Amino acid sequence: MAQVLNSPWDVCVDSSSEIVYIAMAGQHQIWQHDIVDGVTRAFSGDGYERNLNGQSSTSTSFAQPSGISLSPDMQELYVADSESSSIRAVNLKTGGARLLAGGDPFFADNLFQFGDRDGIGTAAQFQHPLGVLCGSDGLVYITDSYNHKIKVLDPVTRKVSTLAGRGIAGFKDGVAQSAEESYLWQIQITMSSDSLT
Repeated sequence: MAQVLNSPWDVCVDSSSEIVYIAMAGQHQIWQHDIVDGVTRAFSGDGYERNLNGQSSTSTSFAQPSGISLSPDMQELYVADSESSSIRAVNLKTGGARLLAGGDPFFADNLFQFGDRDGIGTAAQFQHPLGVLCGSDGLVYITDSYNHKIKVLDPVTRKVSTLAGRGIAGFKDGVAQSAEESYLWQIQITMSSDSLT
């Protein structure tokens, strides 16, 4: 019997374990597909739409996880949880999750804790982040779609800063915060020793 997928938005591959992780936005879960045996299953999240962090896969909930990226040490999966306007980290051993930035740290059902603010941890605010990418520098780059910005998160300090965009929808090249983007979705980064492109 074929496994039914419900609005998969992003994937990333752990080639060492031959696992494909899937941001299953429609089911509010993170799934995994084992390349070797062909089995696809829910990996993290109980399927309820909320921002709940827990120690295990069944004590964790997501709200439309849309973008995912593996940490450099392959121990965590960074998640752009769009409806909770937060960035989360999933433990790849337990399936549990922790809140890195944005969202409501106290009330899991509050999906209206959003805005546009740089800061540390939950003092930072996003509005409907869709894409994340962990760079070779260990920083997490985020497409903050409704704020029309690219933000960067240090997963160790949990500090969030605006990298590019003025918060105005548009299509204008420019240096850092003079650029204008519109409804950013995914992100691809090329790193060099002295620049980010």
